Amino acid sequence: MLFKSLYFIFLIFFYFSLSSIVFVITAVYSQDNNGLSQKNKTPIDHVIVISQGRRSFDNYFGSYEGVNGFQMNVGIPINPFQFSPSFQNFTISLSFNSNTSNVGKESFLINKGGIGKESPGNNLNFGIWLNEKEHLTGGFETKEGKDFFVASKNKYRDNNWHHVILTYNKSVLKLYVDKKLQAEKITEGEIPDDNNLPFIRLGANFLKQNNFYTGSIDNILVWNRSLNANEISSFFTNKDIPAGSIVKVGLNTTNMKYENKNAALNFNGTNYFDLKVIPDITEGLIEPFHLKNTKTPNLKYGPQVYDKSYNYGFMDGFIFAQNDNKVTPNDIPNKYNHTIVMGYYNNSEIGPYWSLASNFVLADNFFSSTRQTDLTNNLHLFSAEEGNFKKYVPKAGLSINSTVLDLLEKKRITWKIYVENYDSSLNYTNEDESSKRYLTLNPILGIPRFVENSTLNGRIQDLSNYFHDIKNNFPSLSYIILPDSQESSPKDILKGQESVVSLIISLMQSKHWKNSLFILTYSGSGGWYDHVPPAFNSEYERGFRVPTLFISPYSHEGVVDSTFYDTLSILKFLEYNFNLKSLNIKDSLSNNILAAFDFDKPPRSSSESLANLLEHYQNNITNKKPVVKENIFFIFNIYLLVLVCIILFLLFLLFIIKKEIVHL
Repeated sequence: MLFKSLYFIFLIFFYFSLSSIVFVITAVYSQDNNGLSQKNKTPIDHVIVISQGRRSFDNYFGSYEGVNGFQMNVGIPINPFQFSPSFQNFTISLSFNSNTSNVGKESFLINKGGIGKESPGNNLNFGIWLNEKEHLTGGFETKEGKDFFVASKNKYRDNNWHHVILTYNKSVLKLYVDKKLQAEKITEGEIPDDNNLPFIRLGANFLKQNNFYTGSIDNILVWNRSLNANEISSFFTNKDIPAGSIVKVGLNTTNMKYENKNAALNFNGTNYFDLKVIPDITEGLIEPFHLKNTKTPNLKYGPQVYDKSYNYGFMDGFIFAQNDNKVTPNDIPNKYNHTIVMGYYNNSEIGPYWSLASNFVLADNFFSSTRQTDLTNNLHLFSAEEGNFKKYVPKAGLSINSTVLDLLEKKRITWKIYVENYDSSLNYTNEDESSKRYLTLNPILGIPRFVENSTLNGRIQDLSNYFHDIKNNFPSLSYIILPDSQESSPKDILKGQESVVSLIISLMQSKHWKNSLFILTYSGSGGWYDHVPPAFNSEYERGFRVPTLFISPYSHEGVVDSTFYDTLSILKFLEYNFNLKSLNIKDSLSNNILAAFDFDKPPRSSSESLANLLEHYQNNITNKKPVVKENIFFIFNIYLLVLVCIILFLLFLLFIIKKEIVHL
């Protein structure tokens, strides 16, 4: 009787133990909890976003084959602003073919300096335009706002080509059209206003961007001297170009250069081009050079540095912006070499990143969202609100109405922020310097509700949980912040690269890889040289290009994506992928990153990409962090459950035996 009872009890507990184990296994492995309230618009269930600090595109990928990288013989001067000539005397020559659609409207062919404010420094330095009556007009304004203009007798909106010359010798202003002197005016020594801006606008009025021209302009030449009658006659008759023309450099467009090569510029009534005014410089230019040291001095960055570097879109003020206006060519050998901004890395230093580019998608037309501080640019990974933020989070915190995390919360879609060496005390309520700097990288902890709400705050965790969650319950959206492993100078880029690559390797080795997208981007250029000016936007100024990689089994393989993107394009994709509404007009108008993927094909295996990445990882990275191989938490739970079952079984067995003995 005793043994029958024991056998029956053993079967019950065995069944209970086995059922419990199966339940735990099912619970753990079925918790691929995307939390999606509705089906994604793409196969992507998990998006991981990381911003790794301040690096320009040219600094990391300027020499990568197939991208819009360094151009042949590109170089910039140490001080581009020293080449702004005075135009007390001037001559302008150009050919034009005006469309009749301009009838009844004043339209500018060429002008410099005038922005219509009628105050010193804002008056017209010189210009040529067609007035409302179709007469060709030219002239200048003095610093006091006095006008000196001459106008043609004939009309020139006739769809025919004409050659015009406007010349001034500090005494007489003359207008020539098609070899004939059309008008002249004595000025009695008056001189044009001079604001020293280093460019001339074609096809529109100056900074006001109105009075647009429709037609074509060609053969533009400008001198900061007057041409005499013999030079003008020879120019008209024999095409002998007088010496000393100072317009030699290109237009302010991303992919176009203009050097008087008889390529007419076409204007549609809404566009314009800017010509830079410099002499023909052939010496003293600093070209990009290969950096072999992965740790460099900290560069100056921020709005003022970016404005000087940008230099009205000619992208040649980078060295000057680091110098505080004091450096000269003789200063180049100094201990702190300001020309370091022209340095770049290649496959020798950032081999794993180049390997990722050759296996996935590298965006070569991706811009930081603003030229403001790190705080603003990093915040745009979460919110499309512009805000008037300074360098640090204010004492009262950030007043941000909505973030993409709020939108996910409403739909019960899971998200987390993983932070390297996370210290929960570093939030907007902590006023020490380390906290202020930390919040520029993790601005979510500068928003009061994410600090005070325990549920929201609980989703901000230490980076170690990433390696655990990727084997278990991985969130739909993850942000990763590496305060100690950023790649901004003066930090060693190898340490940051090591951390990023270990995260990607762990993702590739996980079950979630087949439905994931890892986005590696940067908050700003950090002062490093980049030759591509941001596209013009009348509402706000974008920052410079930054490296960005889209790593997914659905990414095109080894493709350079030249679609125009900025930081808000990431928000646009998150909203599209998880069926969220737009945060505001800015992210709704941004370009989605869908061109980087092919969702019609099955996901690519990670094996080949992983092998290539591991090879670079082993060869280029030292002191590697171990990639998590086992789910320790899962194993621990299984063993604990089995142990509890065994103990309960033994206790119950002991109770039965004791009862039987007493019965006997």
